[in-house]
Amino acid sequence: MVRLYETGSNRLCGTLTERQFEVLAEALEEEDLEEGESALSVETIELLEDQGVEPDLLDILRAALGDQAEVAIRCERS
Repeated sequence: MVRLYETGSNRLCGTLTERQFEVLAEALEEEDLEEGESALSVETIELLEDQGVEPDLLDILRAALGDQAEVAIRCERS
């Protein structure tokens, strides 16, 4: 499992399956999402939704974003 954090507050936003992690890394065009952080915005989530990303992953990303326009996220393996 992979834990997703909102970097600014170091808040755990959810746990991803390996498949969800791969989809997210590919969508964010990050070679290794575990090595650094990536920007997440409302537009990114909308794009993923349009691409048919599963609702569970979108919910985790929305939790990470909260009421902000953009946040930095990072992932860690458990």
